[in-house]
Amino acid sequence: MVNRGVFVWWLLLYAGTVDPKLTTAEVVAKHVKPMTARRRCRFVECEEMEGKTGRATVFISHTWGARFRELVSAIAYGLPRDACVWIDIFAVRREPGRLARAYS
Repeated sequence: MVNRGVFVWWLLLYAGTVDPKLTTAEVVAKHVKPMTARRRCRFVECEEMEGKTGRATVFISHTWGARFRELVSAIAYGLPRDACVWIDIFAVRREPGRLARAYS
């Protein structure tokens, strides 16, 4: 589980690609789930995440109804850019069921 963190520098870049009005729940629905649905993988396991993940040193708790960019702003305010954080929306598989599909 600790190796499913994302770097703060990446969070800042990623937040810049997200509509500033979206809540964390909406980011999951509109970005995370579509990107992980076919493989039923965790977001951090997507090929696009290579080099952007690592061993988390900080656990992040959040509210689903707040704007995603506010979450990222709070993280960036309190942590250095090279910190690696565990956030459930990226570290946990979003598809139902216990088994991931084989990569195809």
